[in-house]
Amino acid sequence: MSKNDNNYEVFCKIPAGMTFPMPDGRRIKLSGVPVSRLMDSGGNPLPGSGYGVTRVAADDWDYIKTTWKSHPSFRSDNPIIFARPLGEGGEDQAAEQAEVTTGFEQIEVTGENKAPGLKTTPSKK
Repeated sequence: MSKNDNNYEVFCKIPAGMTFPMPDGRRIKLSGVPVSRLMDSGGNPLPGSGYGVTRVAADDWDYIKTTWKSHPSFRSDNPIIFARPLGEGGEDQAAEQAEVTTGFEQIEVTGENKAPGLKTTPSKK
């Protein structure tokens, strides 16, 4: 069996996901994890890696990776989109990369990492 007979689990950390046009007119949308699910109402991180998962045919994934290989989402030093063959450790890799940032994270409103200049109390009139 060649790798093109298999499917991949594609992990995407972009909150709205990402859509790729295919040469036959189809569009493949990678599921992301909505920002509202990354933090609770108290600003505490929710459990999990923050990656959405989409099953993609191997031929389609090969086309996406070849066509958009220079896109920053695929960088090996900050992989916010990556794929693994079904059942071959994708969940483990996502958990290991839970701290990878995308730039779409919610700002912290309390604590030592509070966003600079953020006001959490009403201004005086």
